[in-house]
Amino acid sequence: MMTFALDKRQCPGQSLGISELHSTIPNILADYKFEVEEEGQLEFSTTLRFTGAKLKVSKVGMDD
Repeated sequence: MMTFALDKRQCPGQSLGISELHSTIPNILADYKFEVEEEGQLEFSTTLRFTGAKLKVSKVGMDD
């Protein structure tokens, strides 16, 4: 999947989208704590991946 075109006619909002990603993802990672609750099982499809994994998300400062 190509989010933005790779040719001369690129998406005009490409730089805005990328700058929003660079500001949003650090804010999410700073505000929430992520813990692996269950690792799941290692499965081979095209690549090795864990299936059935559970991630526990909690707001920072709530359960500390």
